[in-house]
Amino acid sequence: MKIRIEEKAIKERSRYLLEECLKQAHDVYIKGWNRDCERLGKEKECALPSDLGEHWNKIHREYRDDCFKKYPQD
Repeated sequence: MKIRIEEKAIKERSRYLLEECLKQAHDVYIKGWNRDCERLGKEKECALPSDLGEHWNKIHREYRDDCFKKYPQD
């Protein structure tokens, strides 16, 4: 019984850490995207040129993949 409670706590913590990591990855993505919009004299959440947009999409995917590697879920 005690082992199950501990296992459940470990899974819950891992899920929480994954969610936090994914939030941070998203924040980096949004902040970087918006910084480039501002640098180009545009409003936040603008349509970036394809090379910049693809750059931020790649960064976002890499950060998300790292989160799933750090905090795998069953």
